[in-house]
Amino acid sequence: MTLKTSDSARAVLFQLLQESNLPEGAVARLADDGEGFSLQIGDVQESDETFDHEGQAVLAIDQQVASQLDGCTLDIEVTEAGPALILKEENPST
Repeated sequence: MTLKTSDSARAVLFQLLQESNLPEGAVARLADDGEGFSLQIGDVQESDETFDHEGQAVLAIDQQVASQLDGCTLDIEVTEAGPALILKEENPST
């Protein structure tokens, strides 16, 4: 099992990347910043797991982060400010 991403989350990332005027090949990278997970902009690395939308890579995570997020889903939550990316545990402990 690995991190899953919803179609909605991939679509939001695709839109953000398109609107940000970034260099070709730039993707969102889900990284462990020591206090949790954050999105950063970067390039796909050889050992990354990637997630695509409309044939374009929109998200990359390295294997270490992927193993930490095993069983989670990256999704969106609609807020007053617009869609927000969230990580949901599929089978949270009780």
